[in-house]
Amino acid sequence: MRLPSNLRLVEVAPRDGLQAEARTLPTETKLAFIDRLAQAGHTVIEATSFVSPKAVPQLADAEELLRALKRRPGVRYPVLVPNERGLERALTVGVTEIAVFAARLPLHGHRRSLGRPDLARGRRRLVPTSPGHGLRRAVTRRHERRGRAR
Repeated sequence: MRLPSNLRLVEVAPRDGLQAEARTLPTETKLAFIDRLAQAGHTVIEATSFVSPKAVPQLADAEELLRALKRRPGVRYPVLVPNERGLERALTVGVTEIAVFAARLPLHGHRRSLGRPDLARGRRRLVPTSPGHGLRRAVTRRHERRGRAR
């Protein structure tokens, strides 16, 4: 097996972990969490997601969080953008890097879009759109059969 020459770890707990919490944490707590991750040496921290506040109320403060975030030199703070509306919201607060979720098989992508194929198609449009806004972007892929991110 050939190993890669370098590895980039992306810390997703402020987005993926906190969206699964039963209660919504205050924005100040989230900011402190992100800052501690940066203090611990993480250089890429997925800060939040611009999902619908109705679908994921734990991340409804995405704009407030990004406005208040004290960025550390050498640390990148991408945000997950699931659709065009999320991209519009992210651009209003000056986001410079987005993450877009893409599935190898349509079924997983549809489930991630609350069962709506139109939202999965909208995500595919984000990837070519984002360079026009000067954004750095990353596509997260998931292998449906094994359920592991690749």
